[in-house]
Amino acid sequence: MVGLWGANSIVESIQYGSMTIDLSGTNTSTITSVDTSRTIVSFLGCFNDTSTANPIYTNAHVVLTNATTVTGTSFASAVNTRTVAFAVIQFVPGVLRSRQAFAITIPPSTTSVAATITAVTVGKALVIFGGQYVNAGDDQIPAYLTLTNATTVTATNSNTVSGADEIRGTVMEFF
Repeated sequence: MVGLWGANSIVESIQYGSMTIDLSGTNTSTITSVDTSRTIVSFLGCFNDTSTANPIYTNAHVVLTNATTVTGTSFASAVNTRTVAFAVIQFVPGVLRSRQAFAITIPPSTTSVAATITAVTVGKALVIFGGQYVNAGDDQIPAYLTLTNATTVTATNSNTVSGADEIRGTVMEFF
């Protein structure tokens, strides 16, 4: 099947990386240049760099900012630094029909928010979780993403939030 693309794999390259997010709440990591139209970044996790047990200090998300930069963002008022891990996956040409990055903000007293995307074929599309960061008081509230229909991605929390929480991701549609 991979022979359809004239390659040994549908993946052209994978770059793994990590970055430390300091008290400012953001940082960037330089990667080898990629074609952003056929590349995604996958959030691989985050931990805080101290013994603080509060989960708010381990929330973060990553985005592919441009062809050579991944940006990590976390709760800016944290009392310690966080380390975020990610993978940048570039597919060979002709594998991805579309790649749509998104950010969904869940406002206070809300459990679910939908974002509109350009139409995809649901049976050929995959939602990649890019991570989330939460506000103080929401540290026990994880979110999940669903491709609700061809034009909608929904972020849902298990409970209402007290501050605006942000969830990032990418919808990949394959040919």
